[in-house]
Amino acid sequence: MKNTVFWSWNDTINEFGVIEQLKSFSRHGIEGVFVHARDGLTIEYMGEKWMDLFELTVLQAKDLSIDVWIYDEMGWPSGQANGKIAKLGNEYKSKKLKCTKTYDRSFKKQLIACYRKKEDGYTVVSFCEDADLYIYYETTEQSDVMYEKTGEKFLELVHEQYKKRFQRYFGDGIKGVFFDESSINLFWPTLEYAWSLSLPAKFKALH
Repeated sequence: MKNTVFWSWNDTINEFGVIEQLKSFSRHGIEGVFVHARDGLTIEYMGEKWMDLFELTVLQAKDLSIDVWIYDEMGWPSGQANGKIAKLGNEYKSKKLKCTKTYDRSFKKQLIACYRKKEDGYTVVSFCEDADLYIYYETTEQSDVMYEKTGEKFLELVHEQYKKRFQRYFGDGIKGVFFDESSINLFWPTLEYAWSLSLPAKFKALH
């Protein structure tokens, strides 16, 4: 890859700043930039102003022989659409398994299975309120990257928006897309286990 750098947009970004920074990159031998939204950004990420400045970046960079890469997230990890995915509801939020011996109505809607203890182990039961073991999930504010609908929504909210506005520059100004560190449990303690609504069907298909 050419001499390519992250270009953080993390403050007040405007037309003058875009042009002057690109000229500075060119003077210092930079041949490519990943336009990277970070904390401190004062314009709406992927709003109209963002898109206008991104187009200015592409046009100015072409004149300076600098490649432009789309960085597809606000901060990181990719797959969140700046929190829009998780705001679609629990279906789209990442989930972690929890286990308890005490029934609580608060996790009823997120209950996965109930078990009653036997001499040789446990057996699944359908009436849960008097079971001995409960498996349920909790949600986080990250998106569930194991869930197929999450990927579809992320492409719709991010990649398709860039395509709609900038497809004519793909391969001619816009070099590609940077997808950063998508992870099942990037921010969790290592002993917690991930769950997804798609897992039961996937497991049955495989086994």
